[in-house]
Amino acid sequence: MAKYVIKKSGKRQKFSEKKIKKCIECAAKDAKIKKEKREKIIEAAIRKVLEYSKNKEKLTTAEIRDLVLMELDIIDKSVMRAWLAYELVKLREKKKMHSKVF
Repeated sequence: MAKYVIKKSGKRQKFSEKKIKKCIECAAKDAKIKKEKREKIIEAAIRKVLEYSKNKEKLTTAEIRDLVLMELDIIDKSVMRAWLAYELVKLREKKKMHSKVF
């Protein structure tokens, strides 16, 4: 299993299964998925990331994102859409902050 995650900034951080689970949990809640089904979705997506990373020392956040989204596209598109909607909101907030600076 990967020991490290390389962030967009290039910073290296310890791999955290818990962080990935939390992100998927938030998306599943936003998609109004019931707890029992949420847990199954989270476990399936985490399993995909762990399988992919078993012979790797490090992963990028982009790799993790892509793996999770591919799995969510298969098992529950509403959760995938919730994840992407959240990303879009964060991107718009970032753009808004940059436009205020300039």
